[in-house]
Amino acid sequence: RTRAIPTRGSGIKGPFMRTRLLVGRPRCGPPRGARPRLASTIAAGAPPRPGLFGVTGLDRPGRLPEMAAEAKAECERLFHRIMTTPPGVETLNVMDEISDAACMVLDLAECCRIVHPDPEWVDAADQAYLGLADYIGTLNTSVDLYRILCQVSEVELNGEEEMMLFTLKLDMENNGIHLPEDVRAKVMELQSRIGTICSRFQSNIATSKPFTIVNTSGLSAPSFSQRISRNLFTGTATVPSDQQIVNEILMWTSNPFTRKEVLQMFERQTIENGSVLEELVNHRSELATLVGCDSFAHLEMKRNIVKNPASVVEQLDNISKHVRAPAELDANRISEAKYADGFGRTVNISDLQFYIGRLKATECRISAQELSNYFSLQNCIGGLQILTKRLFGCTLKVADMRPEECWDKPELLKKLTLEDEETGQDLGTIYLDLFQRHGKGGAVCFSLRSSKVSADNVLRTPKVVMACSFSGVDSSSGSVDTILLRHHEFETLLHEFGHALHLVFSRTRYQNLSGFRGPLDFVETPSHLMEHFAWDHRFLQLFAKHHRTGDPIPIELINRLRKSKNLFRGMDLLGNLMRSKIDQLLFGPQPVPFENHISLVRDVMQELYPIDVPREPLWHLRCEHYVHYAGGYYSYLYGRMFGSQIWKSHFEEDPLNLDAGQDYRKLILEPGASKEPELMLQELLGVVDPSAKLEEVFDYR
Repeated sequence: RTRAIPTRGSGIKGPFMRTRLLVGRPRCGPPRGARPRLASTIAAGAPPRPGLFGVTGLDRPGRLPEMAAEAKAECERLFHRIMTTPPGVETLNVMDEISDAACMVLDLAECCRIVHPDPEWVDAADQAYLGLADYIGTLNTSVDLYRILCQVSEVELNGEEEMMLFTLKLDMENNGIHLPEDVRAKVMELQSRIGTICSRFQSNIATSKPFTIVNTSGLSAPSFSQRISRNLFTGTATVPSDQQIVNEILMWTSNPFTRKEVLQMFERQTIENGSVLEELVNHRSELATLVGCDSFAHLEMKRNIVKNPASVVEQLDNISKHVRAPAELDANRISEAKYADGFGRTVNISDLQFYIGRLKATECRISAQELSNYFSLQNCIGGLQILTKRLFGCTLKVADMRPEECWDKPELLKKLTLEDEETGQDLGTIYLDLFQRHGKGGAVCFSLRSSKVSADNVLRTPKVVMACSFSGVDSSSGSVDTILLRHHEFETLLHEFGHALHLVFSRTRYQNLSGFRGPLDFVETPSHLMEHFAWDHRFLQLFAKHHRTGDPIPIELINRLRKSKNLFRGMDLLGNLMRSKIDQLLFGPQPVPFENHISLVRDVMQELYPIDVPREPLWHLRCEHYVHYAGGYYSYLYGRMFGSQIWKSHFEEDPLNLDAGQDYRKLILEPGASKEPELMLQELLGVVDPSAKLEEVFDYR
């Protein structure tokens, strides 16, 4: 659901590269955004026209590298200004301007690189990103700049200024800025290597080849049947190395031998990432040691709510004890169903999606198609409009998109604008890019322009891109508005909308502290809170209408849907616990050199799973979170926990209460990352230690 994309090129992260893109719901096995153009990038002569994403003048791929060069010049000018200004609050202001200028291009390029289907635009985005990132890396390691920040510590600051100073210094210290020159040089070298290793891990996934399976009995993937090539002469089938396609095969294919072969062949396509992962673990461990930390997880947790990996592992182990018994019951039910099909009682990883889906459908008398009839895209956007109006007193409008704004077919994109209902003030823009296309990733929320409140209280409106890869069910009407979403896709839409609202409603003085730029184990809270609305009958019946008859979704169908959600909770949660614990073991204190990722993963799976575990599991070699989110996968559990507490305290009794929505907006969303999350949660929930209820991740939500 969230991952921090490491600096490419130099591999250095720091105060001027605090971009974060929030990536959607992990099915592992499943960040930092751009701003508006700098004034200096506007050419003389005729007024530049709005271009891609509504960015002025961005009307051709070659403009991106030009913007990177202009941003570099602007950063150099601002850097000189810092060097010639007495240390104080103005230092923080100018450093935020540098961050803003750099992130404006870096995050725009990152968004373009991921969502744009045109290779020419992608190549230009890569060029812009790499060129500017290398320069920004030198600023992040400027000893002179760090000395000035240390002098700012002696100046009287308010709360937000202190948080800004803390994050700037911490980022630079994590890069070894306070260390002797020879050690600092080694840190920079390691950061560069780590950046290269991360890129290699990603590249191996992106370029993994299609694979051929021999056993095709029962092979089915309804949404992707045209992308599976069947050889009638040999009886084999060739399947793209695409996580979505493989997930659908595992969900719909009736023959367990076919499912098992598909999963094994799919995972083997990235087997070369085994050595890449081990190299990454060793380099990060060495980096942590150089900067004085016990492990890379310790290094990454310095700003988090939880500071110690041992505490995370202890909590994971405690919740595992509660989950074990329900998970064993789930496994027994699956075993009995498989035995009834004539395939024996042994349950494999490749059996879970098929049997969990089938048993839920059978016991709850529910089907994905039946539900989809009520979730047309038009209805779903209507649901978002109801939420923003009833909870926050805002109007969410569908706006016209100019052709030059679009990066895909205009009819497949949506542009939403948010306005204050009373004043009519523009609060921000949200672009929707929701449907699958070749090469597009999963659910992602990009910040294209962060909000920022000026000294004279003028709001700079934010701009967000929500990108998903929904398959969509054709309603045969010919209109994108009537494309039907599956219920889990609507839940994902709400999840990403929670991230978007975090950015849109942020009201911080520094863009560097806006929106979802806070501690990793807190930023998933708004997104997980929004997921609760996908299961509430009072909300669903307001907008979920049958796409043909217009009838609201029946309460009896919602009850069956809620019942299905409550089934197989143990097995579902074990997957998150497993990935979180493996993450901590990989990036926590490690023997050097680390060289056996397979045994580590297998041991954790055998410890937790009450089913048959592969002798050589390889699924983790496609898990990008272990590259981008190292030491932080547990954050999903914390987001789920905090979201559950907020739901129960403020929305469970009345999900559309304006007062509750305004409290949540004021105390959680508006501060962004300018306050400690513990303080924000305490103010909203009235509890001293919100993280003491991790067991609530197991509660039905």
